[in-house]
Amino acid sequence: MAKLNDLQVSFISLVEKPANMKEIIAKISGNAFNPNIKHTISVVKTDKLGLVYGVVYEANKKDSHGDWADMETIKKAAHEFMEKGLQANVDTNHNTNKSGSVIVESYLTDNAWHVVIKCDPAGEVFQKILKGNYQGLSLMGVCRKTEEEPPKEGDSKEDSSETKRQLIEVCNAMKVMQDQISNIVGTLKSTNLSRQMQFNADGTITVKNEDDTAALIEFKFEEVN
Repeated sequence: MAKLNDLQVSFISLVEKPANMKEIIAKISGNAFNPNIKHTISVVKTDKLGLVYGVVYEANKKDSHGDWADMETIKKAAHEFMEKGLQANVDTNHNTNKSGSVIVESYLTDNAWHVVIKCDPAGEVFQKILKGNYQGLSLMGVCRKTEEEPPKEGDSKEDSSETKRQLIEVCNAMKVMQDQISNIVGTLKSTNLSRQMQFNADGTITVKNEDDTAALIEFKFEEVN
């Protein structure tokens, strides 16, 4: 039971029993073909595509060996694989011999690394895919393992961290509001509400006490420029 870290992929292999437990789908003449589903399709010999769609690795899911990787590790491995120009490193059953097939598409979804592999439609590899001899993809590479369990669905470390951050922001905002309200209440308590402001004809403002005596002359309007 181990988490894969610092993953570096050197080969993607067409295998009989994929460790990721994901089936591949072959496309021929524009139709999807799953070797594990018994059905008949029409084949136009002059229009074979020889394309194979598959999942290289899915995040936070244990493979058949009990290993797993998070999406950040998978994403980094997928990018490095393409950056190194290893698109032709497609073998069969991990024999490290290039099969002649080439990865023509590589893309990431929220939780997995997907590829599209182009095979020779008339070649042995693609024919074995159609017969069900190769049923999935498996990766070969190096990594550093740590004894960790994958996060439960809907409760990943990333989700928990983001939720915690948002709660902290809300608490901080509420504290600021509380301080502001306390300041306003304090100001109101210290203010003599019995005082009144009188606007004088000479342009001054007089603040009067309850007994009608002048307490303070603030300013003249013409001076405020």
